[in-house]
Amino acid sequence: MGLKYAGYNIIDAVDNQDYAVNTYNLNIGDHARVVDFKKCKSSEIKKADVYVATPPCKSFSCAGSGLGNKDPKNGDLFQHSMQIIRDNKPKAFLFENVKGLTFKKHKEFFNWIISTLEEIGYNVTWKLSDCWEYGVPQVRERVFIVGIRSDLNKTFKFPEPIKKEDRKNLRDAIGDLPEPTDLVKNHLGYGLRSDEEPFVSKVPIGGNWKSLDTEDQKDFMGGAYNSGGGRTGFLRKVDI
Repeated sequence: MGLKYAGYNIIDAVDNQDYAVNTYNLNIGDHARVVDFKKCKSSEIKKADVYVATPPCKSFSCAGSGLGNKDPKNGDLFQHSMQIIRDNKPKAFLFENVKGLTFKKHKEFFNWIISTLEEIGYNVTWKLSDCWEYGVPQVRERVFIVGIRSDLNKTFKFPEPIKKEDRKNLRDAIGDLPEPTDLVKNHLGYGLRSDEEPFVSKVPIGGNWKSLDTEDQKDFMGGAYNSGGGRTGFLRKVDI
């Protein structure tokens, strides 16, 4: 969306999930397609001035496996992205990922990414930024890596954060949305597990699994029913 708002003509996009591609095409354009990126050849990605890659972050996230580039499922997606850049030589590229990529645990791999991109022939700049400081209505720290092809004799400079009074919160972004009219349907769809569906309609607005009667609580929580802690995040229904 940022590229679209900035006036770029976006001509290609790939993801391996049908729903992600459908959502993209409904909101951004009709050029996204379902592709297994690991099997994708550089020639199958359309030539463009700028490439953007956001490899799945689970391998490097604090909440993920922590296996980094050794993760057999997603750990090598940076390498695949970099190979396409090496082969297709766009004028510029942008990588985005979680701040865990810069942590000591993954620092060796991160340094390898930067040095390899420079060897490929790019002037590389990177920064760990809180996106809230740039107008995004969410505290979201991410590392951004930008490269401009060396023959263009340019280096990207990150902009200064915007003034605090100009930064946005969630209410600024979606505070004008109407109240949902079908509260049951409103809670069905992606992100709702199959074991949650039989119980979600029984939880009142602002409630959670503890709002269920005792038997339903036991059925839903299973062996976790007798564990300690508040556990109020389970089956929590937001008060709009």
